[in-house]
Amino acid sequence: MSYIENIKMFEDFCYGDYIRGVNELESNEVRLIPEDMDVGGGHMKIHEIDKIKDYPNADIVTISGLDQEGFEYFIKNYGKQFKIIQFFKNKKVEDWSLLSTLPDLEFLYYFFNQRIESLWDMTPNKKLKGIVLKDFSRLKSLKGIEKAENLEYFSLGNAVWDKWEIDSYRYFADTNVRYLHFGGKKILDRDPSYLVSMKKLEKIKHVMHGLTKEQFAWVKANAVNSLDIGPYLHNWTDYGVDEPYFVVQYPWKGQRTYKLKNNEQRYEREVEQFNALVEQLRGVPYEALGIDR
Repeated sequence: MSYIENIKMFEDFCYGDYIRGVNELESNEVRLIPEDMDVGGGHMKIHEIDKIKDYPNADIVTISGLDQEGFEYFIKNYGKQFKIIQFFKNKKVEDWSLLSTLPDLEFLYYFFNQRIESLWDMTPNKKLKGIVLKDFSRLKSLKGIEKAENLEYFSLGNAVWDKWEIDSYRYFADTNVRYLHFGGKKILDRDPSYLVSMKKLEKIKHVMHGLTKEQFAWVKANAVNSLDIGPYLHNWTDYGVDEPYFVVQYPWKGQRTYKLKNNEQRYEREVEQFNALVEQLRGVPYEALGIDR
């Protein structure tokens, strides 16, 4: 059984695995780094990929430096062995359609690619539960994500360059996704109304970045589940300050952050006002907001 058994463990794996040493890997993990590994990922040769033969019980792999030929060789010869694949710096892969041949794939992490332009057909990936994509320069649309019928967790964003713009997240409408994240530069479609059609949605993060207070309130009012949306407290630390302090922040545009200390009543009042707006917009059609899509 994989030591990654749920979404939270996958998230920890994606955002912490690269700093672990080889000696810290679990018994069912294998990490393949090319001999000429460099800042761009290096070039993984076929005989280096074949080292997987030494790990017949591994179901988690981290692999770097694949070009298209190496990617296809890896998937065709070893892909079905793994439930979790972390592609780390495989910038020259341009067609990842062979991922559809992996029916047992559960989690996919892919960091840094400069050639892929569209998603693969996820229809056969019946067990796929989590996807994390970082720093893709040519992927501009998530069309096809709706075919991953059992997907629960999706995260897209920038780890190095803050440039990634995506056409829309509307493809997630009516899906089973529970956690939805955006960490890129911009989602071009400014209409968040699809969120209320996501029956299992539990948490969103930065998906509505740059939208208005009214849009946030409308989503909170009409979502199936209670989403944690509104003014919130953030534990802040400044250089030269002995103790961290709380600041009040807002997910919507046009409102400034301020320190909580000596502003407690202001914060409570703003929370009450936002909750009142939520109640006012409950059951109201999105079109009634009069916001251009």
